[in-house]
Amino acid sequence: MSLLRIVVSSLPEISSSLVVPPPPPPPYEDLTTYTEVDPDGKLVISPDTRVTYTQINAVNMDWLYKTRSFPGDYSIDFEVCCTGHRGNISYNGDFYCLAVMDTSSPFSSDHYLGGAILCEELGVGPKLGVYQGDGWVGQFPQVVQSVNQGQVYYCTLERSAGTLRLYIYTDSARTSLLATLTSPTTDTRAGSYIYACAGGAGEENGWVTGYTQNILIS
Repeated sequence: MSLLRIVVSSLPEISSSLVVPPPPPPPYEDLTTYTEVDPDGKLVISPDTRVTYTQINAVNMDWLYKTRSFPGDYSIDFEVCCTGHRGNISYNGDFYCLAVMDTSSPFSSDHYLGGAILCEELGVGPKLGVYQGDGWVGQFPQVVQSVNQGQVYYCTLERSAGTLRLYIYTDSARTSLLATLTSPTTDTRAGSYIYACAGGAGEENGWVTGYTQNILIS
């Protein structure tokens, strides 16, 4: 018995509080692996999960994209913030802050398979909108929600059976739903590209400044 007591007493003390390692970060899209088309110098990637766009409008043919297959339904989480805007008429400065398309050159009306739009409405301020369709069907953007300049919004762009919805949350846990925007048009075509941002959807008299970050595709 004395030998047993010696062995037990020599064991190292075990801490009652175990250190649990933090969970790994979500697999956000690395935007440094995207193709950048930025002849106007409007886009900056920093850090590698965020693209910032500065005073971008219809005359700025600037976008950031990557080949990605979207054969049917999809769900994409992302965060967006408008830090500046100007518009002279309604819905100036319309700009895709996220989009799925079937072309690597987005300036063709029949390739907008689904997207979230950051826009400026004269006298109202910045808005988030949703759009999909062939040949600019319906109002552009089709459905909008007013947002605050300088506030980050946590969004989910979801297509299910051809119906596109944009869920806008005000918290990172996505529990405080501000709005659900549903496109009045449907589109079931397969997509081939993900766009972290794409200019050229608005009027040259208006612009938006802001950023898109933490894109998570599922």
